[in-house]
Amino acid sequence: MHELLLFGQVPRERHEQVLSVLTGVAAMPPRRVLERHVTYRPTADRYQQAQTGGSQGLQDKRQQALLTQLNKDLYYTQLVQTLTEQDFRGAKEDAQSSGDTNVGRSGPDDGEVSRVQGSWVIQFNDLPEPGDKRPVTLRYTATTDVVDGNPHEYMTALGYSYVSEYILEGHRLLHKDIVILLHRILRLPPGTTPDHSPRHLLPAFDALVPLDPSGSYILRACFRLQDGTKPEMVRKGTEELMGLKQLMKGVVDLSPANRLSLDTRVKFLQHKVEEKKTVQLPVLGGI
Repeated sequence: MHELLLFGQVPRERHEQVLSVLTGVAAMPPRRVLERHVTYRPTADRYQQAQTGGSQGLQDKRQQALLTQLNKDLYYTQLVQTLTEQDFRGAKEDAQSSGDTNVGRSGPDDGEVSRVQGSWVIQFNDLPEPGDKRPVTLRYTATTDVVDGNPHEYMTALGYSYVSEYILEGHRLLHKDIVILLHRILRLPPGTTPDHSPRHLLPAFDALVPLDPSGSYILRACFRLQDGTKPEMVRKGTEELMGLKQLMKGVVDLSPANRLSLDTRVKFLQHKVEEKKTVQLPVLGGI
């Protein structure tokens, strides 16, 4: 699947105004969105696996398809979980509600992300395609449902290691075939993020810290395509997005994103250690 994208920035003091305008444009009430995004990157072993084919031993066709996509290059990828307000109870409140006072016996580093209820998907976003003259951003995207088991262990088994996690909070609306998301990114409280696995329990919602200190929001307009290689489909999606851009003129300036700001690639460089052994070390491939 491909998606066409436009982005805009909304100051915190204009958030309610813009949300009200979007409600009128979409002719529907906004739907609250709370998502947990857990970011992973391929390990050195995953890099070597990719160089040799990588998908041996996987019988599930969806697993093979996912690895085929990731093998063409190495990318950061995410586990995304749908949340509700009730999931942000904090470790202390959770212990009190369950009658368990020994919270520390199962700490945040044990990888048991399934304690927080909500469905999980594996989300992959490719580097946007080049095209300076295109008025929208075009990129390949894919999601794979995690229907059973521990998602963190699944990612580890695929050869990926935990990097970090954050919360996406906002509202979603639908205008024609365009999915509109007005959102902000919230970080976990400083000093509470594990080094090797997702948190076992989520903190209280009020303890989350906005990534942007100014408190501004991002407006993302997305038109999804089953096949982005067909010019007529790209043209239809582009026309709808440009129509929304015109409707929002004077409210929010919508424009394509800088291509490298959406770069999800991970590059591996050769590095010689003191023992003169060559290992693969990951470095960030984009912003």
